[in-house]
Amino acid sequence: MNYAEMTDFEINKAVAATCLGEWYDNGTCIVKCDDDDRSIFNPCNSWSDAGPIIEKENVSLTCHQSRDEWAAIFNRHCMSANQNPLRAAMECFLMKKERENAA
Repeated sequence: MNYAEMTDFEINKAVAATCLGEWYDNGTCIVKCDDDDRSIFNPCNSWSDAGPIIEKENVSLTCHQSRDEWAAIFNRHCMSANQNPLRAAMECFLMKKERENAA
């Protein structure tokens, strides 16, 4: 899948479906929390949403100042670059999960 062609909303939705198993579509990615409340889930733009995923999944972030972009890498097998480090990390995470599911 070409994650670079997807919108932030589509990436957020895919990450929510992979991590949380639930999402509600109303133009924003809304997820159901443990206490049955709903919360906006925006890992492409929120460190509090993306940080635990990046840490748990061992995604590395590197800044390439000369290209004005960030690279997200997992074990040389999954790599994504974007001006937004969180977007790059979520693309890399989805590539990793896609690869795991194909194996």
